[in-house]
Amino acid sequence: MIIYAGKGGARMRAPGMALAILGLAALGIAAPTTAMASDEMPDDMPRLVITVVCTIYSDYLDETITGMDMALGVNLEQYMPECEMTTEYIDAVQMPSVTVDMPEGALFPACAESNDCFVPHTVTVGAGTDVTWTNSDTVLHTVTEPGGLFDRWLLPGEEFTFTFETPGTYMYGCTVHPWAGGMVVVEAGDVGASELTADPPSPSTKVIGLLEDFVDMYRNDGTNAFAAINDMAQNPDQDVVGWVISPDYIILAHSTSPPFVGFPVEPLLAKASIPTNELAQVIADAGMPIPLSYPFPDPQGNILRYESAWVTWYDGYIFAARTAVTPESEVQSIVEEMIRQYNLNPDGAFDTINGFTSQSEYYPFVLNPDTLKVVAHGSDPTRVGTTSVTLTNSTVSLEEFRGLENGEGVWSEYTFSNPMTGLESLKTSWIVKHDGYLFGSGYYP
Repeated sequence: MIIYAGKGGARMRAPGMALAILGLAALGIAAPTTAMASDEMPDDMPRLVITVVCTIYSDYLDETITGMDMALGVNLEQYMPECEMTTEYIDAVQMPSVTVDMPEGALFPACAESNDCFVPHTVTVGAGTDVTWTNSDTVLHTVTEPGGLFDRWLLPGEEFTFTFETPGTYMYGCTVHPWAGGMVVVEAGDVGASELTADPPSPSTKVIGLLEDFVDMYRNDGTNAFAAINDMAQNPDQDVVGWVISPDYIILAHSTSPPFVGFPVEPLLAKASIPTNELAQVIADAGMPIPLSYPFPDPQGNILRYESAWVTWYDGYIFAARTAVTPESEVQSIVEEMIRQYNLNPDGAFDTINGFTSQSEYYPFVLNPDTLKVVAHGSDPTRVGTTSVTLTNSTVSLEEFRGLENGEGVWSEYTFSNPMTGLESLKTSWIVKHDGYLFGSGYYP
């Protein structure tokens, strides 16, 4: 920054004329020496601004004084016999940032019912704001903007930051779990942290409809309605699951899995997002369905994951419902996402899949039909390099696998170790051929 009294050779014909010189120097507080303000200085560095105002009495001023002269300690007294210096601290410029969390349990469709697959679901920020996504779940997710603005795999514990420069509304989601989505609203100008907003969760129409149906059934038929709810399990195409819990926390009815009837849920609800001893009162006070997250166990009682459902209260009973996703659609979406990621990064996709250590049955795997070897495995990477059971002992022959056209898929059944139970069980997998490899994911019926 150049500061000077006049141009070299400029003639001041009026002796005694006062000429004010204003000089600004920006000092880094942490630095032991004087530094000039520049674009290279970090925005988060506190600054001290020194303002020097001098009065010069001269007929001529043939010298140029620069900010660098000041920094080098040039004696200004010969130029500025009368100077005053003032100082002012300027706070560090804080770059705006927002964090969005992918909580544990975001891999299950129930999170979409309460809009907590990404938390907060919607954020409103000013242009220039950094948004950071953190994967706090136990499995791999993606943060993907459909238009290609950003697309990133996130293993558990990883983060991804994107700076939103242009005002607009940006929808994004996880392509591994297509029900998981969120939104960033970018406004022109700054938006303070206190103005960040999260949309209140809202259940789907189908979920609310099922809850209302259950309450109406009970209101009309009393406890006889529970048998009718259990009979709904005869319809295998339900896309909403519902159940009823007694005042002492026993499952009385279940629309898809009547064997759950009689199961005590108090131990699970004790670890839910709303404590058991407060749950009934909270539901009653709300006067409307509320979201509830709770742990889901395996047959041995080990907590596998967290699920979310919408619950309401009537006549001492808890009525709950959540969206159901078929295993078939889930494994197909996993295979589709693997292929998409392979197209984006053929050299690194298999390493990413191997790093996806899943406790779920819906893990991804990739096979080489020519060598019969596993080339990637999302549950047990030690299987990489071993002979594939899928290719050697399934209802689809090796010749059929090798004869698939690029992009063609097939359902296959074979016996494999269930990671949920450790037992050898019949498994159904969806397998698609792509670029010479077989991309698959399966479930245990």
